[in-house]
Amino acid sequence: MSQSIVLVFAALLPTTASWHAWPVTASPVRMATEARNTVARMASSATTRERAEATEIIKNLVVQRSLQTQVHYYEAMKNDFVLSWLLDFARERAGPGVAPLYVQGQWAKMNHHHAGLGPTSWEPFMRGMMDSPEETHQVTVVWGAHSRPQGSPGNPYLQAKRAAPRTYTDTVRPAMVARSVLTTGRTIAAEWSADLPLIELDNQELRRGHSEEVRSLTDTQARFQHAIVPEMSDVTGEASPLRLASYDLLKNAATVTALRRLIRHLDDERTEMHSAEWLRAFARAHARGFARDSGWHVAKQMLEELMRQPMSLSTSPRGTARFLDPVALGERLMDLRLEVARDWVETLEEVPADYLALEGHRLESLVKVPVNRPPPQRGSGPTQSYESYRRNLGDWSA
Repeated sequence: MSQSIVLVFAALLPTTASWHAWPVTASPVRMATEARNTVARMASSATTRERAEATEIIKNLVVQRSLQTQVHYYEAMKNDFVLSWLLDFARERAGPGVAPLYVQGQWAKMNHHHAGLGPTSWEPFMRGMMDSPEETHQVTVVWGAHSRPQGSPGNPYLQAKRAAPRTYTDTVRPAMVARSVLTTGRTIAAEWSADLPLIELDNQELRRGHSEEVRSLTDTQARFQHAIVPEMSDVTGEASPLRLASYDLLKNAATVTALRRLIRHLDDERTEMHSAEWLRAFARAHARGFARDSGWHVAKQMLEELMRQPMSLSTSPRGTARFLDPVALGERLMDLRLEVARDWVETLEEVPADYLALEGHRLESLVKVPVNRPPPQRGSGPTQSYESYRRNLGDWSA
């Protein structure tokens, strides 16, 4: 009896051989280089279905962040007409997940969610934008230093100084807007190819933090660790404005993809079906943040909570003892999300060719009329509503 207690206690302790924490003095450049090499050495164990699902997720996310980056640019340049058109188009075709939050006339923040396109796929979304007709509107502005009335409204000496409103026409050319989105997407894909390997460093930091909590109840060394963030000028000379936030979304997307994959793998292992059921229940309680904008560090908080769960011993219906080890599940989950990151690095290399083919489609449409193809209609959105899609993100039954 005493021997079995010792064995269980030993199993609860962290395995020091599994921790790969970097020393406090380690260079961030060295850390990032080693992480990229680790990703390159890994061989993917994903099935064809899993790789197809992961490919769709990352390509949708590139377009989503490209759109949101363009929204940022148009808002900064006060290009309200094109900005309004782009937001209306995105809401009609994909739902409200792409648009930023608009509070009392001020931009509050971008929607921080990795599935902002909802059920819409990136390619038909961009084709629809390219094929949309041009729109021309009249715009009225007041130019001049005294465009806003100053002083008393009835003062006759101020009336002559007020600038008269001027009206002009402005045209939105959706094909040009789409080209800007694709150009931004190429930049973002290159940035993410460099950023995704940093997930290995995040995994190491999570392991280090858990080891410290086991030894000291709290992570007293957290403040001495290097911040794991992308280098903001290592690809194009100037990073896209949403790069830091996008890296957090990449971790969320990779983690939730790996979580679904792990549950599926556990279901296929006869001796781990109880772990699959436990992990589903855990996800329903602690992974709800992945289904909506829940702020930053959702993946980190979920993984930390997973590894804090106690080990348990139970008996199967046939009387066989079975262990449930949340720390081991966390290790598998981190390994899988690094595998997802490795697959995504390869997928992102396809983005320039994908966008070139899309632009080729646009050129072909200009020189010939497709047969039996109805013209695109504004307001024709996805078959599944955005809210329905978001609710399905919290369904861990499959």
